[in-house]
Amino acid sequence: MSNYESIQSIEVSAAQRSLQYEREKAGTHENNLEDAENHIVELSLYEKASLQDLEYWGKVLDHSNFPFALNDLLLGSSKSTKAYLRHFEKVYEKAKNEHALSVQNLERCETRIANLKEDLSLSGFKIKRLEKRIPAPIYRDTLNQQLSNNEFYVRNSLRFREARWSNTIKITFALQEMQAKVPWCYDQVQQSIYTKAVITIPSMLVDFEIERDGSVKVVLRARSGSERYTGLGLKLLLHPHMTDPTVPCLGDFAAPIIELVSDGQIFDAVTVLAMFLQQVYPPDAAGQYWYNWPILEQEYSLHNPDNPEARVFERDEEEAA
Repeated sequence: MSNYESIQSIEVSAAQRSLQYEREKAGTHENNLEDAENHIVELSLYEKASLQDLEYWGKVLDHSNFPFALNDLLLGSSKSTKAYLRHFEKVYEKAKNEHALSVQNLERCETRIANLKEDLSLSGFKIKRLEKRIPAPIYRDTLNQQLSNNEFYVRNSLRFREARWSNTIKITFALQEMQAKVPWCYDQVQQSIYTKAVITIPSMLVDFEIERDGSVKVVLRARSGSERYTGLGLKLLLHPHMTDPTVPCLGDFAAPIIELVSDGQIFDAVTVLAMFLQQVYPPDAAGQYWYNWPILEQEYSLHNPDNPEARVFERDEEEAA
């Protein structure tokens, strides 16, 4: 049985899920604060009792010399006096240590209460802020119609799924095969000229995974019949800018995509993701493997048209140096 079940709408947006998460945290802080406040009452009583014991044994120790000295004169037994004194000194030291420990425990509990109050106050601030950010619920049919206006969206491929054992939600959809432009760069294959090209990016499935705390993860998966090509680390990938078979390296596109998904603006998030997929940056550690993807168009030049003064032989001399 699948760990996910299909749903027709996302009644809880990413912001709403963050709100739920913060409310749960606030509830935990309140329970912990109540326990700590009850515990500090017990610690305070214990500290007072230990202080009374300490004061009592201190007085006993202070007044023990005279009667035992008198007893020594009457009975002539100094060993008995010294034994009692050692006993009272041990009892006093024990009471002293117990009182010091009770004071430490009381101070720790006071610090914990202060921290819990601060955490509770912070949660309250976050809750008020999140309550103002909650967008309207997202309905699958409505979003499916909106996405139909995107030229790369595979019609009716949208799915909403919710994890059975957690609060994770997946928004899944398919994107058609598209083209990505490679700007002028040094040709890694022929190594004697500059080139620019247009490559084919295979059709793929996209998952926007929204966790209970509002965090978002973007996953790219191959569709049936889609080819993968050798990229970074000699791994078979769907796009040059990927670090693992399902993990895109979004770079500067990460922040806007994640923010849009978190705010429930899925159509705009898909649009920005498609812009990312249509671009390649050859100087990048991953982007340099673009030539392993199917090349639709390619042009060559002895110099870089974006920087006419830099010629190939000059670059070769720089590399040789």
